[in-house]
Amino acid sequence: VETEGYDARLRISGGGSGDLTLLVPTVGGTSRLVRWSNISLSATGEATVSFRSDDSTFVLNIDSDGDGQVDSQPTGQVSSVAPRLFTVVAARQSAEVDPSGHVVEVLFSADVDLASLTPVAASRFELPDNLSNGGFTGVELAIVLAAQNGSAVRGSRVVRVLFNNPVSPLVAHNLTVRDVDALNGQSIASQVVPVVTTLTAPGGKVTGTVVGADGNPVAFAEVALIETDICPYCSVLCQQHRTAAVIADGSGYFEFDYVRQTECSDLFEIEARDPATGYFTSARARMRFVGSSTVVDLLMLGRGTLRGQLLFDDGTVPTAAEVVAYSPVFGEGRRAVIDASGNYELREVPVGTVTLSANDGQGHFVFATVELESAGAVTTRDLILLRSSPAPTGEVRGFIVDAGSSQPVFDAFVALYVEENLVGVLRSGADGSFDFGTVPAGTAEIQAFDGETALSGGNVFFEILADQVNQITLPITDDRGTVEGFVYRRAGTTLTPLVGIPVWIAGTPFHTLTDQNGAYSIEGVYSGDRRVFAADLATGERVSDVVTVPAPDLNNVPGSVIRTLYFDLPQSQSGIAGQVLNFDGLPVVGATVHLAAGSQSWF
Repeated sequence: VETEGYDARLRISGGGSGDLTLLVPTVGGTSRLVRWSNISLSATGEATVSFRSDDSTFVLNIDSDGDGQVDSQPTGQVSSVAPRLFTVVAARQSAEVDPSGHVVEVLFSADVDLASLTPVAASRFELPDNLSNGGFTGVELAIVLAAQNGSAVRGSRVVRVLFNNPVSPLVAHNLTVRDVDALNGQSIASQVVPVVTTLTAPGGKVTGTVVGADGNPVAFAEVALIETDICPYCSVLCQQHRTAAVIADGSGYFEFDYVRQTECSDLFEIEARDPATGYFTSARARMRFVGSSTVVDLLMLGRGTLRGQLLFDDGTVPTAAEVVAYSPVFGEGRRAVIDASGNYELREVPVGTVTLSANDGQGHFVFATVELESAGAVTTRDLILLRSSPAPTGEVRGFIVDAGSSQPVFDAFVALYVEENLVGVLRSGADGSFDFGTVPAGTAEIQAFDGETALSGGNVFFEILADQVNQITLPITDDRGTVEGFVYRRAGTTLTPLVGIPVWIAGTPFHTLTDQNGAYSIEGVYSGDRRVFAADLATGERVSDVVTVPAPDLNNVPGSVIRTLYFDLPQSQSGIAGQVLNFDGLPVVGATVHLAAGSQSWF
């Protein structure tokens, strides 16, 4: 044992002659070589030496024939060893510590003086375009600062460095190490070493462009990568978390050099934020092939604020009211914050036409349409609930369960639409339950997807019966497929591809933009009957169609459906004119009027 000294033994299999050389460290940190030559032992013979670090002589006890008797005791020849130059021996990624690839362990040739790593500097351990923590976490730094007292702090030969982005195994990396001292007084001014990467998760590169609501690139947008990994100590096994962040260049272009297929999912999410306005957007995609390059463009929607007051027609304030705004172009809904005076406010609402729905939880509802003209606009619209003659209502409640195990799904997103109006959005409880309370009667749809990973989803159509509790159990599944096709402007037989058109699947977190050929592809779409939408931001039009996404086959290969969407130019100059009146028969000034052209186009 080291506290009492050391023992060394020499045996020679089958007997014979050999040498023994010991490397003996001293208390001061230097080393010596102790050597014995031509030691002859039988098959059962043994030579032993016991010593301490501060010994000056070393005696080898040789039992040549193994009878337990010492036959000779030669003294070893001692020679000094020149101190090894203090250098970085190797830099190796540690996938065991962090499977997402942020950690690199740096091995030095001697013990590092940890005090030399202060003050913390990202440039002390540097990879191009990838900031480090300087070799310290916050806790480690606190320990070192508390222990210093002006002297060197003993450390190991390994320094674990954390980088803000994964170190990709798909490209070569050179680590620059600067201004690190050893306990023996030597220093490294600057040294460059290659990084050995150890990640084995399949992955590829993701590039794209962040586009503003005006169609121009968002310069220097803040772009983040969100992946899903196993969290063994969490209530939900698979957890989404941010794994990388970059700044787009002046043309809005960004790049992530390693996006993984994790054990939880091949889905990933890209978020982008405009530092000038604070507006944000996100998109989901799949990493399908190892070493592939995936393009994910993000459209930065212009957003504004809706506010107003919700009152009964007698001027009183509802006690349990709810206001929801829904963008029919982008299929996005938000719930308002309401104060005790009935004042409501909704922020970050997409520009354009927005439908408002409000209710008091007792069967009284009001629907209205407003227009957010531009990014940053603030639109005020007061809402009046009529107490008399409420429309027929029913109650809607139920459970979200996993389709395979029938177990409840906690914290799933659940949205209720009645006659294609968004009535409300909830999150399922610990037992998978949801309760929308009293809602208008009529044809309804519930859409739900797993709120943690978005791997599972489902929807159900049903009829809300008046004066009844409508109990719904919605199973969600992770069966997914691909919806792809083209978006054209159609004038007779002439087709013109539309570029940069947002395309999305209603009730799911999946959307994309058309490419230079008008093509789109949305992967990871939940199987079943889905409605695919496209919107022309320049004209305010949207088109849609129903698709049936097949489940994966027996070999778990995702199904695919092709659907082309058309924006039709008007074939004539005819129009529709009329008058909008209120309940008293008086004209309504400034009302927004919608026109549905057939079952697809919306103006």
